[in-house]
Amino acid sequence: MRGFRATFEQGRGHILVLDRDPPLSREQLDDTQLRMMRGCDIPGLLPMETEERDGGVRLRYRLSGTRMLAQAMRVAPRSMTGLMAAICRLAEVLEDCRLYFLDAARICLEDEFIFIGDEAYDLRFVYVPVTDCAGWEERRADLERLVI
Repeated sequence: MRGFRATFEQGRGHILVLDRDPPLSREQLDDTQLRMMRGCDIPGLLPMETEERDGGVRLRYRLSGTRMLAQAMRVAPRSMTGLMAAICRLAEVLEDCRLYFLDAARICLEDEFIFIGDEAYDLRFVYVPVTDCAGWEERRADLERLVI
């Protein structure tokens, strides 16, 4: 995710924290998408909270019961059937975004932002409800090609 810095915290569970320099402001977050992320348990997306600190906003994602997909693949490689189930799951998540007024182009598809639960098809993604990230419009075509 261009421009964002990812850190991991451990305290009351594992947390992925996204921030950037300069810090995100409240105005840079899409209010409708932010409320949906906070108020709904959206299948396939990691639960998100915001944290305001020093005039900036940080995005916090709970990782409970998940591990990074790349790490899980190194430990126990998936079968072709499992990989196909994962791609189908990705397609479902991308399609379901519109049901929650979310933009599928804001789902992070880089390795370090995809997590997996106990099952091979239980993928969970990081969604970033930011309005001003450059390059997301070009990613729409990439997402469609990936799903197809």
